[in-house]
Amino acid sequence: MTRKYEKYTCQFKHDVLQEYRPGIYGYGFKALAKRFKIKGGHKLIMSCYRRWKGGVDSLKPTSKGCRSHTMTRQQVRHYILEFVGLMNNKYVAVDYNVSQEHIESVLKRKVPIRTIRRYGKECGITWKKPSEITSRDDTQPTAYAKRYDFVGAINGSQSIACMTLTPEDRNKWRIKGVRQRVINKWITDTLAPAINRLNIDNIYLICDKSRAHNKANMIQALRAGK
Repeated sequence: MTRKYEKYTCQFKHDVLQEYRPGIYGYGFKALAKRFKIKGGHKLIMSCYRRWKGGVDSLKPTSKGCRSHTMTRQQVRHYILEFVGLMNNKYVAVDYNVSQEHIESVLKRKVPIRTIRRYGKECGITWKKPSEITSRDDTQPTAYAKRYDFVGAINGSQSIACMTLTPEDRNKWRIKGVRQRVINKWITDTLAPAINRLNIDNIYLICDKSRAHNKANMIQALRAGK
């Protein structure tokens, strides 16, 4: 309901809703809101209509903050928090559908996705995307997804040096991916010594537009390692 819910009696709302005629000009929600001068407009009437079962009693307001509990606190902890945490520890992102499927398979009954989102929000779960849930802790394990970042340098068709970042590496170093400091450190510690060993004179720097690639900093890192 809206903030204006308590302003009108159940009988008044019932009388208004009895006037509603779908598809008939002058008897729609907006027309009724104007005729009966209802503060809150047609949205208030629509909200009442969704609750209305044809009788006055169906319009009686529920106590504020009184919301039916689909799951107990213990169930929320076991089947939402612990499940999300377990999947995060495996570097697996959990979306609403996966969570819903797990919960319903355990409870043997339907649990709306909206309810799962509400419980997660109340318990401090971070919602990164509409279809993705991440853990509550600050390490954000889902940032370390199962992917491999590869950085390399070649001379013609010959590999000079390369680096592969595994999910475990990103988790250990607490990074989400290849960052500028990671690139520069690799240039200084690995690439520059390899270039020196092979006596390579001409170097071409080719990279994409990632913020991790700063030409001046990369050249400085290369000089620092030579």
